[in-house]
Amino acid sequence: MMLPLNYFTGVGSLFLALGIAGAIGSRHFIVTILSLELIFAGSIVALAGFFGYATATNGEFFLIMLSLWAVASVEIVGLVAFYVYMRTKVSDFDLKRLMQLKG
Repeated sequence: MMLPLNYFTGVGSLFLALGIAGAIGSRHFIVTILSLELIFAGSIVALAGFFGYATATNGEFFLIMLSLWAVASVEIVGLVAFYVYMRTKVSDFDLKRLMQLKG
């Protein structure tokens, strides 16, 4: 039994709305980045629903698109981890000083 398409679009739209509200309404960096993660999750749910009902497309394009979205969301998690590390280990979070570091 396959779920109707409006379930996928409803859940995807809900994730998208929550992500946009969190990104606009919060000034905290980590909450904003996690809101972007919700936006990516909503788009993945909507794409899964649309490609599940599309008969003209093959699975390779769907796999490539979901892989790209997954890579983008992993980059966001890495950015959050880097930010938390820099805030806890380095007392001065000056970007100009960080750009001068050579390694």
